[in-house]
Amino acid sequence: MRTTEQSRTVPVAAPEARDLVRRVLIPRGVDAGAADRVASHLLTAERDGHPSHGLMRLLEYAHGIDAGELRPAAVPYAHRTAPGVSVVDGGQGLGVLALDAVAEELVRICAGHPVALVALRNAGHLGALAPMGRAVAASGLCCLGFVNYSGGGQRVAPPGAAEGRLATNPILAAFPATGDDDAPVVVDMTTAATSEGEIRARLLAGEPVPAGWLHDDRGRPTDRAQDLYENPPAAFIPPLGNAGAEHRGYALAVAVELLAGAVAGGGVARAGASSTGNAGLFLAFAPDVAGTSRDGYLSAFRQLEDHLTTTLTQPGRPSVRLPGRGAGRATGGPVEVPARLWVQLRQLADAPAHERSTAAAAEKRK
Repeated sequence: MRTTEQSRTVPVAAPEARDLVRRVLIPRGVDAGAADRVASHLLTAERDGHPSHGLMRLLEYAHGIDAGELRPAAVPYAHRTAPGVSVVDGGQGLGVLALDAVAEELVRICAGHPVALVALRNAGHLGALAPMGRAVAASGLCCLGFVNYSGGGQRVAPPGAAEGRLATNPILAAFPATGDDDAPVVVDMTTAATSEGEIRARLLAGEPVPAGWLHDDRGRPTDRAQDLYENPPAAFIPPLGNAGAEHRGYALAVAVELLAGAVAGGGVARAGASSTGNAGLFLAFAPDVAGTSRDGYLSAFRQLEDHLTTTLTQPGRPSVRLPGRGAGRATGGPVEVPARLWVQLRQLADAPAHERSTAAAAEKRK
């Protein structure tokens, strides 16, 4: 395998990545099919240009299993609470399986109801939400999602605050496209200045954090990714928004906290919360739910698409595209993985059982 010293990455072919995921997860009690599903989810994130939700998350999953915080054999289950409403319990298992269960439940409910609402509780880290949004949109449905960290992950400081009180609380919105060959419009975004995973990816790659992603307890910017992971933290992530406009991202994060934590019952940010997984509230509905015909929806979609994609652009800037277009289609070739991460993953796959518990204990103390 060739290592690129200048960029400190290694090219990893998909079969090799899948094999490594299996070698890490199956000995830890994960079913082979579930391990393959995790591998697919992580590789999709890598190919979509989001390594923050890619192979580096395998470290988190393995340590979570070794520490007893993640149940490797858990199977999500859904139960109906009202017409058109269900709760999916992830059983503290792998988040991607819970996310798949939510998507299936949304589509199932919409077959007999105009609007589907699904609450998600007790799930492991969900990873990127965009693939789930694309799957629901491929069924001809619009999808909205609001995800928190069940009260934990408090690395985001409210505007002017000197400590973290919220998680990065992402929002999902997906809309079916105009034709079978067209990619849906998908919005998968954090309500913070960046996702925590983006900072962790910089740490693994040994790169500085871009300006505006972190500040210390006096509001001074820092480019040191490791500052976020000190105990106690020496830096915090600000809410989404430029200086002076952070109140907008903060307001969105609070709304997500109430939807995922209070309405869905996953737990809100609070003193002493130490969750290691996600909760969320998801909705789905057909684009003609309000009485607009499907043809009317498709016509409006095309009008908006034409209006935006024909925008004049600044010199050297690419043409304008709709959110989510260009993602979810890459296949085949290798992905570039930080060399340090790849070494860690291979060591994790090769570690004897007695070393896993020791590593898990060390990880838990961080």
